[in-house]
Amino acid sequence: MPLLTDILTGTEHTKMCLIEDTVQQTGTPLVKAFITQLATRHARVIVLLNEDFVANFLRGFDSSTVDKLAVIDDYTDPLGWERENSQSATEQLFGSVHDGTAVVICSLSSLLFRTPLQKVCRLLRRIADSKDGPLPLVATVHRDLHDEATLLQLEYMASTVVMVNSNMECSLLHKRSSGKVLRKVEVLRVDKSYAVASCIETAMLASSAAGPAAAAAEPVASLPFSIIPQRDAEREARSRLVLPYTQQQRSVLRVASIACGACL
Repeated sequence: MPLLTDILTGTEHTKMCLIEDTVQQTGTPLVKAFITQLATRHARVIVLLNEDFVANFLRGFDSSTVDKLAVIDDYTDPLGWERENSQSATEQLFGSVHDGTAVVICSLSSLLFRTPLQKVCRLLRRIADSKDGPLPLVATVHRDLHDEATLLQLEYMASTVVMVNSNMECSLLHKRSSGKVLRKVEVLRVDKSYAVASCIETAMLASSAAGPAAAAAEPVASLPFSIIPQRDAEREARSRLVLPYTQQQRSVLRVASIACGACL
């Protein structure tokens, strides 16, 4: 099964999944696929939304998924000028977190525009170190809006990084708790209800496009040497072979012996 599918379904555990997209290719379908899968495994999914209206964001989800979502609107009033209570969106987020919940942030880029990187990192760490135990966390960031240092800091905190490229080609970096690091490139397709329609590793696509002849090719054919044991005839032919440096060494010895004879 593809690695991205295992991460989506929870077969492959991840503490924090960072989804990096660009203006050319949005990662919204992948984020909503994560939300759909999280809703099947958790009692509540808290979504900190700061880049879309709530009604637009919920469009397309099944009713069973919507019933499990708690969306915190940080888009219509990000600075809290019209907020009735004094709690910020992040404070509302921590007030809603409890055992059995998952957290989705859409997106970190909007937070970084008005909040220092250090505070955003502390926010992510606070979610990871919740009193109710580590909570599944999915966060998006627009990598073409930030410098490399910012992205590296966020990637360092994440256990899974998914870079969404054109045509939903996803480059994955997954760090297991054992220390093993997995790197994959997979193509994801989701349907209208944000369920995974297909997920294929690009290496498999390349091998199928090359045809059965390439798949059946000898794996050691491209080596510049043979690893097959030599036959008797080959050993004999090799022993009779006179190498250039051997021939030159014999010539030197012959000249030296003639010179010694002349001296005598």
